[in-house]
Amino acid sequence: MQMCGTFHELDNIDPDIHLYHNVDMTCDYYSGEELDPKIKGFSLIHFNSRSLYSNFFKIKEYLDQFQNKFAVVAISETWLNDDRELQDGLEGYEMFWQNRRNRRGGGVAIFVISCLKCKIVNNMTAVVDNLMECLTIEIQVERSKNILVSCIYRTPASCMDQFMREISVILEKHKEKTTLFCGDFNIDLLKANDHNKTSEFTDTMFSFGFYPLILKPSRIKMDSATLIDNIFFNKIDGKIHSGLLVTDVSDHLPVFSVLEMNNQFNIREEKIDYIGRIKTPEHIAAFKRELENYDWKKVYVEDTNDAYNAFLDIFLSIYDSHCPLKKFSENLKKKKPWMTKGLERACKRKNKLYKIFLTNRTKENEDKYKKYRNRLTTILRYEKKSYYEKLLQKSKNNIKATWSVLNKIIKNQNNICFPTCIVKEGNVAIKNIESIVNEFNDYFVNVGPNLAKEISVPGRHDDKFLNFTSYKCNSMFLGGVCESDIIDVVSKFKSKKSMDCDGLDMSLVKEVLHSILQPLTYICNKSFQTGIFPDKMKIAKVIPIYKNGDKQVVSNYRPVSLLPTFSKILEKLFENRLNSFLEKYDLLNDHQYGFRRNRSTSLAVMEFIENIATIVDKKQIGIGVFIDLRKAFDTIDHSLLLQKCERFGLRGVVQLWLNSYLERRFQYVSINNMKSKLRQVTCGVPQGSVLGPKLFLLYINDICTASDILKYVMFADDTNFFCSGDNIKELLKTVEIELMKLNRWFVFNKLSLNESKTKFMLFGGIKNNIEVKLNLNNVEIERVNETKFLGVIIDDKLCWKSHIDHVKRKLSKSISILYKTRDLLHKSCLYLLYTSLCLPYMSYCVEIWGKTYKTYLDSIFKLQKRAIRIINKAGYRESTNQFFVGSAMLKFKDIIYLKTLEMMYRVVKKNVPICILSMFKLRDGKYDLRGSYMFEIPKVRTNAKYRCVSVLGVKLWNGLNDELKMCYSLSFFKKILKNCIFQSYRNLV
Repeated sequence: MQMCGTFHELDNIDPDIHLYHNVDMTCDYYSGEELDPKIKGFSLIHFNSRSLYSNFFKIKEYLDQFQNKFAVVAISETWLNDDRELQDGLEGYEMFWQNRRNRRGGGVAIFVISCLKCKIVNNMTAVVDNLMECLTIEIQVERSKNILVSCIYRTPASCMDQFMREISVILEKHKEKTTLFCGDFNIDLLKANDHNKTSEFTDTMFSFGFYPLILKPSRIKMDSATLIDNIFFNKIDGKIHSGLLVTDVSDHLPVFSVLEMNNQFNIREEKIDYIGRIKTPEHIAAFKRELENYDWKKVYVEDTNDAYNAFLDIFLSIYDSHCPLKKFSENLKKKKPWMTKGLERACKRKNKLYKIFLTNRTKENEDKYKKYRNRLTTILRYEKKSYYEKLLQKSKNNIKATWSVLNKIIKNQNNICFPTCIVKEGNVAIKNIESIVNEFNDYFVNVGPNLAKEISVPGRHDDKFLNFTSYKCNSMFLGGVCESDIIDVVSKFKSKKSMDCDGLDMSLVKEVLHSILQPLTYICNKSFQTGIFPDKMKIAKVIPIYKNGDKQVVSNYRPVSLLPTFSKILEKLFENRLNSFLEKYDLLNDHQYGFRRNRSTSLAVMEFIENIATIVDKKQIGIGVFIDLRKAFDTIDHSLLLQKCERFGLRGVVQLWLNSYLERRFQYVSINNMKSKLRQVTCGVPQGSVLGPKLFLLYINDICTASDILKYVMFADDTNFFCSGDNIKELLKTVEIELMKLNRWFVFNKLSLNESKTKFMLFGGIKNNIEVKLNLNNVEIERVNETKFLGVIIDDKLCWKSHIDHVKRKLSKSISILYKTRDLLHKSCLYLLYTSLCLPYMSYCVEIWGKTYKTYLDSIFKLQKRAIRIINKAGYRESTNQFFVGSAMLKFKDIIYLKTLEMMYRVVKKNVPICILSMFKLRDGKYDLRGSYMFEIPKVRTNAKYRCVSVLGVKLWNGLNDELKMCYSLSFFKKILKNCIFQSYRNLV
């Protein structure tokens, strides 16, 4: 080859002229606002975090300001370790990481946006002790070569020669794919001309076809400026935009690159359009005024349907005129609600001061910037905390709203998931949204009828279940409605904003109620007089909510039914009258605890445990069977329900009204404003209705007629029964016979027993290794050692260890929320979260399971102390007694004590069912010398019975002073008792 002979001839082979001439080698500093519109294509940003545990939130906050999302976020100096998880992630991104192994520090991580398919490239990923951490991921690109992204952190002062050897091995494997190497190299490229090793490094990178995109200092101090953070790129034929972002997220400026490619990388926080109503206070006020002044004479007609149709048409017409529908548009990434315009201007001022410092690094400029930054940071933190405190205080009595606020704080994704494709039988995929909503509606409507068809009903002529139990009681009288009745009913409804099929919600109705009282009262009275439930009140809007499993299978969704708002008012008025009638004649089974006043799940669990403990204490053997019914509310036969109601005294116009209420009901499914066709609901009680649960109780009320031997405990469709005896073989035979009788009752009542999910448990002196079998319909019922009943895990030893483990798991997850939000919320809000998310687990049914072995309970108390330390930002081993006093929080053992005595107070006041009251016996003479109740303490043999409320609770009650026993109300009793407990805490401080 002929050698070049002159200087000018060198130009012919100069790569800068012939190879890199199209490469944009300019680099500049940008604000976030300046860069945002330029993020089009494949975008990468790199941060040096100096610990993700402490600074990740600042990085997320900074990224949230961008409308356009970066495809890849790379982070060096993560300082993560394998023993401690990162508490949070970037929403919408998948995380990959490599941690330092033998000492603290270092580490790299890469976050890739979820819509991109990617994987770790193992042969380009390495961790070398005391040298570097490198992570490489490969991103799939349609119609092009895949993209490789490597993030590297080099340990400061480590051997440069070794580093270049290791990185050369990695660089050799990129195989000409589009590749970006980013990270903190701790090699100052500004010294490339003066430092041999730095020059060798840049030469090595160029030798593999990589050139640096960042040309200006990335770490700027008062007395120095270095370029140690960079992005190296190996393509010269693509348009690329790169630079540094001016932000004080860390002491290293973030570096970025944007490579123009196909549209799949244009990831933007798009605006969403939705239809909503204009409901300003002025519009609502005008709406109310016209309702008040309107002449409702069209409503006052004889036909109930015509009256309601006229009322609804008028109401909706006036609503449309004053609160019209409008198309709204908003960004998915909303502006931070606590950021006022003044604070936004202050942030811009801070960034301007920072830029002035970067361009003119004087002590005066640095001090001015830092002083302004620190003051602004304090103000922003205060405003953010105050904002969330107000939201949580506003939603403190609404757990759903509380979770909504928490999701905003923690940035969890919405749990509502709508499918874009479903698969029918035969693997037929449906992607059309109109077909999808109709498929959902068909499935939901047919669940009940399909189950009912599977039930083979024997000949009816020879079965006692057709001769319903006759109740000798008067017929129910459906009294008239006055305006105060409606006001009282509506005031007790929650102000929900979920819209029904008419586009109305309860919060709106509550606001305008007084303007429509007269016509609404007329319609309710007309409905009760004629026995007609208006047809337009019988249309349900159904929203499918994903449960679990394959998202493309409709059976993995549950229906949430939104009934017309005005129908709920009419239903509640009827239910109030029905409740009075049922209570007056004591028609419902005493062992039914569901949907009844002064009854709860804890009382149901208590009855079951007390009876089982008594069986064990008497050295008997007990069998408990836990029944599972398939879609019990959906399979109820309407004609059978009406026959039963008639025998309860719901006759005449009441029977007509119930028949009208149940017949000709329709529903449609709505997904993203797409509505299915209307389908008629032919069986079951209306899902989501006010009256449905009470009708279900009437339907199964005669279940006890199936067997005179079994003892039942029920909470709506959650049913269990138990039976006891001295001989296991005879007991099993008896239970099988009675279970067959019970199954016949289910068959005749169109209820589907699920044998595979029905379980039984053996209590008493039977060893687990003894083979015990129980059969039904030639199906063996599974024997278990523990099972969940009404949220409590019951074990066959009644030691409660399994339930306590369950509580611990739930508590740990709830406490993690306190941990995640402790820096964002004031102490008062953290305490509110504790009472909403932690306390319920510790207190639910604790009077039943909380008197077990101290070693089991200590683990819960430790978690409670961890929670209170987080709330008070205290050290890991700091004493907590002062915090319990200061926060007026009860220790776990005292929660047990309080809940047990609450139950005893209810027993004393006879505010419990008769079957519970019968477990307690007053001492002879009933009173002590001062007139307070004293109970007889039963003699027991076993710990299981001793720990029951009927024994240990009685001992605690008898030990109380007279002041507490004579309290006139439960709230006053609890107040005095708590004061005594807190005084004992103060004595320890």
